[in-house]
Amino acid sequence: MKDPERIDRILGMVGRLWKMHPDVRLHQLLSVVTEYRGDLFYFEDHLLEDKLREHLGEAPLAATS
Repeated sequence: MKDPERIDRILGMVGRLWKMHPDVRLHQLLSVVTEYRGDLFYFEDHLLEDKLREHLGEAPLAATS
């Protein structure tokens, strides 16, 4: 089972980053953050979380454990 706590962590990071760039649409933000040009449906949550941390200047999740 996936960690349900990831939801609040990821949404919080998306919110902080989006507030830094309020003129960008959500999908634009996620496309820029992930650097993924495919269907975001297939992009894994842990990879998104690492990319968000990188853009926010935070250490990757694995480095904080």
